[in-house]
Amino acid sequence: HALSESGELKKTRIYFKPIQGCLLEQGTWEVAHADWMNGQKVYLGSFENDAEAAHAYDAAAKRLFGEFAFVNFQ
Repeated sequence: HALSESGELKKTRIYFKPIQGCLLEQGTWEVAHADWMNGQKVYLGSFENDAEAAHAYDAAAKRLFGEFAFVNFQ
């Protein structure tokens, strides 16, 4: 939450990005990656925990970039 100009709390989106490709937004983990070849952001899904989200990102990154992928797990 953040303070408004009047000093009251206002609801804001919560963004927290501790792991590559994953974003915590309002209690769920959203996963996306950038497809640099096509210049697009590809949405991979929403997950209940960070480990599932990180594994989904890693699988997509390995498909796209092979041995050069930046992944969360080795």
